[in-house]
Amino acid sequence: MEWVKKTIMKMASEITADDDHFDNIMLRLEQETATINPEIRHADSRYLVNCISALLLELAEKKYGETSVDPDDIYIGPDFFQLPRSRVGVTLATPEMPNVLHIICIGTTVRTWQQLFYELAHESLHLLGPTNTNKNTVARIEEGVAVKFAEDFYQSFVFPTLHQRPPNSPLGSPTSVYYKAHQPTNKIPDEVLKSIRAEFKNFRDVKKEGLYALAKDYISEEEAEYLSLPFDYNAY
Repeated sequence: MEWVKKTIMKMASEITADDDHFDNIMLRLEQETATINPEIRHADSRYLVNCISALLLELAEKKYGETSVDPDDIYIGPDFFQLPRSRVGVTLATPEMPNVLHIICIGTTVRTWQQLFYELAHESLHLLGPTNTNKNTVARIEEGVAVKFAEDFYQSFVFPTLHQRPPNSPLGSPTSVYYKAHQPTNKIPDEVLKSIRAEFKNFRDVKKEGLYALAKDYISEEEAEYLSLPFDYNAY
């Protein structure tokens, strides 16, 4: 599990470098990563899982702007879901926690730290503008950016220590709807994607006209139209 420790420490050192409590953060993580349980769902792993989730949301905000929901409405510790597919959902209201919060739900197919890093990165992007995908349409660029963010994060932070490609990446499946959304999105630099999100508030609400105006140096008009169409989650 040494690679997990190196990955987390690298994340913290780069993502929180400007934090006033940087030294305390690094010291605490050094202590918490002294022993790492291979089981991501074990109670002993909860602190590190929560830290990874918090760091990834901070990284997503640095790249693409702050979340469009109140930060207090996000439950930073992900839930281990009892269905195969990961997603961003909401917590159940209880007497102890009456407010419904947005939360990352990790599916049952995610069993290893390697898978967890990638999946949390993908879902962290959705925390920038969470919505109920069963009721609301989501522009394809939303999922394109989520794949791009997960791939870029993994390449920068996980691959240098593990030297393995993510086993749950959709980039190995050219017929995947996630692969198809990623291809044109990946042509757009992050600083331009940040401008696009600022224009529409959320990636999920992107429309062709504004998208093409901002990204025409990188994608065709046809690609802009494709990325502005609703993502078909039934084709997952």
